[in-house]
Amino acid sequence: MPTSQNNDNENISQSKNGTPEKKTIISIGCQTQSGSTQNVQVIIGHPNPENHPIQFQMRNLGDKGLTVPSNIVDSLSKIYKLSCENNAEFVDLVEYALKVHQQKLEDQKKENEQKSSETQL
Repeated sequence: MPTSQNNDNENISQSKNGTPEKKTIISIGCQTQSGSTQNVQVIIGHPNPENHPIQFQMRNLGDKGLTVPSNIVDSLSKIYKLSCENNAEFVDLVEYALKVHQQKLEDQKKENEQKSSETQL
């Protein structure tokens, strides 16, 4: 699952009209042609409404023999749609989704550790 590597000092860029635009960098495990996984960094910013949020980055990764997992592609599409429907920042929603996912993973790990310790008693 992707992880966020947002740095508050580096997460603001300028749009073409000079207004600040928030961005973040996430790490995604992409599939290689040999079937292994390679982590790559992808910039999440303000996509063109006519394109997938990481369309051009996916094309560049594809040129290098890497494929972004379909669940990541689908999730980013859904999050972008929600951001448009609710007039919310796409970057903020991606960061929120990553935090929720990370918390779920941590909760599952604690639950599994607790079950494991109970069975050892």
